Amino acid sequence: MDEKFPQEVGLLRKITANLQRTLIPVDPSVEAYFREHGLPVPNAAPSWKTNILPPGRESFNELSECIVARFPAMERGTKFDSF
Repeated sequence: MDEKFPQEVGLLRKITANLQRTLIPVDPSVEAYFREHGLPVPNAAPSWKTNILPPGRESFNELSECIVARFPAMERGTKFDSF
């Protein structure tokens, strides 16, 4: 597969090298609010978010543009903004 998509594979490698998984704790004030209003309190299992660190962001933008350019049918209805 590397032979067919060398640029895309290189970009994907840079993106994956710059991924960071971060814990999102439930705020104690949110738990107190839920209890106070009789709402179910979220379970103790933590939530996680995945970020692309700054060195990988440009690679993500380039990969997105590459994929849309390589597969024209995908371009229809695709809106991609870099922010």
